[in-house]
Amino acid sequence: MANRMIHTPTFLATARIGEYWFTVSSTIAVSSDWYVAGSNTLSADLSRVFDSQAGWTIGFKFKYTIAGTPLTPLVQWIDGTTAHMELRLNATTGIFTTTRNGTLVQTGTTVLTMNTEYYVEWRVVIADATNGVSILHVDGVPDGGINASNLDTRNAGNASADRVVLSCYRYTVGDIRFKDIYINDNSGGVDDTFWGPIEVATLVPSADGSGGGGGTNDWAPLSSTNVSNVDDAAADGDTSYNATSTNGDIDTFTMTDTGFASGTVKGVEWVGELRRVDASSTARVAPVLRISGTNYVGTDITPRTTYLMPSERWRLQPVGGTPAWDVSTLDAIEVGYKRTAG
Repeated sequence: MANRMIHTPTFLATARIGEYWFTVSSTIAVSSDWYVAGSNTLSADLSRVFDSQAGWTIGFKFKYTIAGTPLTPLVQWIDGTTAHMELRLNATTGIFTTTRNGTLVQTGTTVLTMNTEYYVEWRVVIADATNGVSILHVDGVPDGGINASNLDTRNAGNASADRVVLSCYRYTVGDIRFKDIYINDNSGGVDDTFWGPIEVATLVPSADGSGGGGGTNDWAPLSSTNVSNVDDAAADGDTSYNATSTNGDIDTFTMTDTGFASGTVKGVEWVGELRRVDASSTARVAPVLRISGTNYVGTDITPRTTYLMPSERWRLQPVGGTPAWDVSTLDAIEVGYKRTAG
């Protein structure tokens, strides 16, 4: 699959952002479901590492409430420590530019307005000479000045990128912020380019499900019911949890609805918060999706002794024929986890 992320910070407490992202600045925060800079700073960064790919597309909902200050990169595509392409906003003019390790490559023509939400998508192919690509869409419309496939987009080293950096900013007079993020690479043959503007719905457990080995949930709750330990608005570590030492144990939960009456569903990302407390380094846990009474088990995860938030994506349903997702299926789904080994 070409899709690598479907994400919004609704379920993240500020203190736990680093469990999902590879590195974070100490000044990054979550406020009203947006990533923001938590204090006056030139930059508050998030980064995520992937395998190396030449081409990437990122989309995100974006808003800025600051004028008169040129900003350093909002998005950077990097290979190891080598910076290739950067997307910047000039907050004086409201126009995006792209740079290659600081050297101007393109100047946009779309003028953004402060205090207005936009959906921004940027497709990049890292290559030498006239083979590089940099194309920007704002609310699904191509930007006339950032729309080229004959560029030099490679700074040095490999003609690829293996990590993305997103930067929020806050000044006394305002800030910029992100949410509803997707990332695609260009290798999958399905999602090689723009999705168009999306909205990410966050579904959280609402009741104990029926997917456990005995028809009820198998893991032992810290207190009360299993769902009461995983229905937090934001993950809370050891404050509430379910645990097991038995391979094959499964918990599933009915979930809150999407809130949509209809629409195209681009994919599903499972995110859990977990850690290992036993001495075995062979313990494994896997995501579970329960659809129409059948459990579909995802890829094994090796927990650490400290909390992390692993994720797995399903672009299509994992049932026979792999149909596209639809709202009614998501509104009826159970989601959970299984201890697969240990």
